[in-house]
Amino acid sequence: MPRGAAHKETAFSKLVLLHFTRHPKAFEDALSRNPDLHAVREALISAGCSHTVQRGAKVFVMPHEYASVREAAQLHKLGPSHVVVSEHLVPQVMDVMGSLPHKANVRIKGGPETIAYTAIDEAVANGSIVVRRTFLHFEEPHDTHDTKSVSNSTAVAHGGKNPRCASRRHSQLEG
Repeated sequence: MPRGAAHKETAFSKLVLLHFTRHPKAFEDALSRNPDLHAVREALISAGCSHTVQRGAKVFVMPHEYASVREAAQLHKLGPSHVVVSEHLVPQVMDVMGSLPHKANVRIKGGPETIAYTAIDEAVANGSIVVRRTFLHFEEPHDTHDTKSVSNSTAVAHGGKNPRCASRRHSQLEG
């Protein structure tokens, strides 16, 4: 549970990664024509967010979920055959895939993969929970990190010098 929310119940939504076998122009056109997905894409654009990440992966999430997508995307090799979508929009993406002619040969590879969890209420959202392998990691927004907080070795904590630290960085930690 996010820090500071110990006594509050917060509902989370999933961000899902879908990997498709192909990404023909017909599929991309159908994704852009779907009214629900088009509205989400326009909301992203009006919030100053891109509707694609990493080499053309499509994104259909709420604007307050976009930061979580960017953090989670760093852990995956994404390309144009990937779609990152809020869990509640998965049926629309699957309907788009199903509406394509059989000769387009667009199928889902594997199953939907949960890559992050975000707070449903954007007023409560304070970071995100990113899935790394089978572990959940709480990711605070980058602007809330204290720039002076650093993890140190026990040698430094006891006044010694860590041989693995660069001398420039080590001198910054001592001062």
